[in-house]
Amino acid sequence: MNKFKRSLFGYNTKEVNAFIDDIIKNVEKIIKSNKEKTEKIQKLENEIAYLKKYPNKNLVQSDEELSKTLSDSILLTKNTTKAIQRVEDERINIIKEKLTKTIEEQKRLLDELDKK
Repeated sequence: MNKFKRSLFGYNTKEVNAFIDDIIKNVEKIIKSNKEKTEKIQKLENEIAYLKKYPNKNLVQSDEELSKTLSDSILLTKNTTKAIQRVEDERINIIKEKLTKTIEEQKRLLDELDKK
């Protein structure tokens, strides 16, 4: 414990104030440290709960697993792109057929009108 010098009206106020300032700084450090530890504990508890819920899930993947996942993703993207292109081509063909039929129908109607 600190011993404060006595002054005319009690303890030396500068020393007491400096001591109180040190206490405040230490308490602030403790509060900050406790907050960080509480957040870390909460994060770890969340991870534990996740692992209990999904026991077969790995939080960390090996390079081989990451490579396979990436390759699978690329393959899926290529297949999806091809499927989209096929659908788009089919859509264009349907539109062409409808336009051709419409044009033929219009020509037929014009020919009928010309005959009348």
